[in-house]
Amino acid sequence: MKEKILPIWKKAQVVWKNYGYYISLVCLLSLFGLAAWLYRTGNHDADAVYAASAAQPVLAQETAAVSPAPTAEPEPSWRKPVQGELTVEYSPEELQWNETLSQWRTHGGVDFSADTGSVVMAAADGVISAAYKDDLMGYTVEITHSGGWVSRYACLGTLEMADPGETVKQGTTIGSVGTSALAEAADGPHLHFELLKDGRPQAPEFTD
Repeated sequence: MKEKILPIWKKAQVVWKNYGYYISLVCLLSLFGLAAWLYRTGNHDADAVYAASAAQPVLAQETAAVSPAPTAEPEPSWRKPVQGELTVEYSPEELQWNETLSQWRTHGGVDFSADTGSVVMAAADGVISAAYKDDLMGYTVEITHSGGWVSRYACLGTLEMADPGETVKQGTTIGSVGTSALAEAADGPHLHFELLKDGRPQAPEFTD
């Protein structure tokens, strides 16, 4: 038995001596391949999660690309807030004589002379945002409109017709003409009306 095994062993030694490096390399590569295959077959779920997470930013970009652009708010059209005569023009830079205060002043709105108790109406659709008594301009109501506009009604006879937070349509009664503006008392009963765009006074332009 020993005589049969010894020649085989010697041949194996010769083969290993001549080709052992290559045999080791093949075995090593086979082991690496087997390990990689086992790793891949055991991590399908992880690959699926990774693929799903990688796809999410693409979907978000596609959604953002088709989102419609915001539309600008429509500009309101203005109706005269009271039936009366225009007595004092809008004059934000040129000085006008104020009889009550006996001084030259600018005038950030327009004045309409009317009988005490005359109906004062909303100049455009909006929401009543304030109703208060100003030290100089008396009972005052403010309405917020679309596009950053605010209309202001001063020298009113009462605040009982204005409810802050109430939505009003153009022509809705919000007050009455009075004489509550101490800074314009010499002008008699009238409505002092102002328009502001983003907080800045504007010249009123009416459609009627």
